[in-house]
Amino acid sequence: MRPTPEEDLIFIKDKLMPAMIKAGRFNEYSRRATFDRYNVIARPYPYQLRDYHLDFALYRAEINFNYSNASTCTLNVWVKLLPSDCTKPTLTQALNGFHNEKYFWKRVSPLVGRKLLPRFYAAEMQKYGRPVVVVEDLEMSGFRRSLDPRQLSAEETILVLECIGRMHGKGMALKQNRPQLYAEIRRRFKKVTLHSSDLPRIQRNLLIMSNQSSLVTIGGAIVRRLLESDPLSTCREAFESEPVTICNGLTFRGNMWFKYDENDELQAVKLLDWQRACSGSNCFDFAMINEEGDHRSYWRYFREVYYKAVRREYPAATERYLFENYSQAGLCYKLILSTLPTPYISPPDGEMPDDEPSSCTLL
Repeated sequence: MRPTPEEDLIFIKDKLMPAMIKAGRFNEYSRRATFDRYNVIARPYPYQLRDYHLDFALYRAEINFNYSNASTCTLNVWVKLLPSDCTKPTLTQALNGFHNEKYFWKRVSPLVGRKLLPRFYAAEMQKYGRPVVVVEDLEMSGFRRSLDPRQLSAEETILVLECIGRMHGKGMALKQNRPQLYAEIRRRFKKVTLHSSDLPRIQRNLLIMSNQSSLVTIGGAIVRRLLESDPLSTCREAFESEPVTICNGLTFRGNMWFKYDENDELQAVKLLDWQRACSGSNCFDFAMINEEGDHRSYWRYFREVYYKAVRREYPAATERYLFENYSQAGLCYKLILSTLPTPYISPPDGEMPDDEPSSCTLL
C-alpha cells in the first residue's frame, strides 16, 4: 500500500530533505557559510495539476538555514512523489514517467540545454527509498502561469517557440553528429501505450475536437478522417515514423511558467513536467504550443520564429523536414494525451483487463 499524503510530508521533512542536505544537493546554500542548524517545513501544493500531466503528487518544502555568522537563508523547492491514490493501470505509467524524468534530467538535459528547465536538485528512483523529483519552486522564484488563463499571449507563444525550437535543434544536431548516443537515448525512454479499450474515449474526444473552431490550425480534415477510419491505426502510423528530435511532450499552457519583471515585461519561461520527454516528432511540441492560443493570423510568423530557432542549433534543418508531418503527428498526439488518465482522476474502466489488449506504442 502506498504512503498517505500525511506520510509523504513526514518522509519529505524527516528523511528526504536531511539526506539531500547531507549529500550536498543544496551546496549553494549549505556551503555558503558554516550553518549551525536548519529546519524543514513541508506542505502539499494547494492546487491540483490536471490536464495532460502524468500521475504525481506535488509538495512544497521550505528549508531554512541558520549560519554561524547569525545570517539566515531560505530555499524553496517542489517535491514530486507518486500519489497515494495511484491505481494499477496508472501506477506503471507513473513509474515510467518518473524514470523518463530521471533519465532526462541526468543524461539528456546537459546535451540539449537547460533554458526551459527549473533548477534541478534530485531525480531518483530508489536512492531515497521511493521515486522522487526535486526542483526549484517556480512560484517562489517569481514565475507564474500565463496572464490570460484561457490562452497564451502572442508574446508568450513566441518565447516558448524560441526556447523549444533551440532545444529541438540541439536534439537534431545530436542525432546527426552522435547517432549512437541518440539511439541509446531513444531506447532508454520508457514507452506509454494506448490500448484498444480506450477507443470509445478516443471517439468521444474526436467528436468534441471536430466542433472546436481552433482545430482549423492543425487540420480539421484530419479529425474527419480519423472519425471515418480506425484512430488506433492512424496513431500507430504517426508515432512509428522515424523520430526527429528530443521533445518535452507536454508543451501546453498548464505546464508553462513565465517570469515577468516589475513592468510585466516577459523575461523567461520554464516547463515543470518532463515525465513525457521522448524521442519523437518535433510536431508533438510545436502543434501543442500553436494550439494554446487563438492566433491564426500569427501562424506564418510563429512558424518562422520556430524555424529560425531550430536552425540556430541545426543549420541543416529545412521547413519541409520540420513541418511535413505537422497535421497528423500533432493532432494524433493531442488526441492521445486527451484520452489518457490524468492526476487525481482514476481511469473510468478501473483495473486493467486480464486479457492482453491490443496496443500501439506512442512514445
